Amino acid sequence: MSGIQLLITLCVFPLMLFTGIYLYRRINAWLLAAETWLGIISLGLLLFLSIAATLSGGLLLMAWLFQIHQQ
Repeated sequence: MSGIQLLITLCVFPLMLFTGIYLYRRINAWLLAAETWLGIISLGLLLFLSIAATLSGGLLLMAWLFQIHQQ
C-alpha cells in the first residue's frame, strides 16, 4: 500500500466512524422514546439502514479515491 492510499484510508475512516456514532446516538435516542410498535420497527430499520449506508458510502469513497490516485 502506497503512502497516499494509507493517507486516504486514515482520512475516510474517522469520517465513517464519527458519522456512524452520531447516527447511532441520535436514532437510538428516538428509538428508546418510541411508544408504538410501528415507531420501534421503523426506527430500528432506519438505524440499521443508516449505519449500512454510512459504511457502504465510506468504502465506496475510499475505492473511488484509490481509483483516482491510480490514474
